[in-house]
Order: sequence, then C-alpha cells, then structure tokens
Amino acid sequence: MKAWEICNDDLRLHDVGTAHSREGETVVRVSHVGICGSDLPKLLRPNSFPLPAPWRPGHEIVGIDPTGRAVAVDPLVPCGNCPRCTTGDTHLCAGLRRLGWERAPGARRC
Repeated sequence: MKAWEICNDDLRLHDVGTAHSREGETVVRVSHVGICGSDLPKLLRPNSFPLPAPWRPGHEIVGIDPTGRAVAVDPLVPCGNCPRCTTGDTHLCAGLRRLGWERAPGARRC
C-alpha cells in the first residue's frame, strides 16, 4: 500500500503497512482522496503548523467498506460520551479528533 506523506519536510509517495482496524473502526479501501482547503497552507508553509510525523494530507476520503458498499469518510471523530455528543452536537465535542492529525492513519514513523 502507498500513501503520500510528509516526512522530514519532504512530500513523497511512501510504502506503508496494511491498515488494521481497532475497536469501533472499519478499514476502508480508498478509491479517492481530495486535498482540502485546510491542507493547502500546511503544504505550502509546513514549518508554520505543528504537523504530526508523518503527516498525510488529504482527509476527504471516499472508498469501499468491507461489505462492498461505497462510503464517504467523516474525518471528524467525536468522543461519543461528553454532554455535546450525547445531545447530538458531535461537531462541538471538546475531545474531537481529526483524521490526518490526532488520528493519522497508520501512525507510521519516518
């Protein structure tokens, strides 16, 4: 499997290990990834942002789930337990994590 990653301030296509799901997660076979407007400043000025290592830009993801269904991935991962989450306001979760940031896929080190 390959992924675009920034390692040591260099954007390259890297070989990465096979993804494995954890409790409550599903591995999606990615068919398309978009570069979000929030990715552009980080790509153009990487030293201006605290980026995880490695950083994989492109958190707008579409793919196929294990049952063969086409899916779009919501890159925002709420905690599911706080008062905001329990009332349905998951977008306001204080513990909100983002794919490609706090939950970088693969968690591979360079």
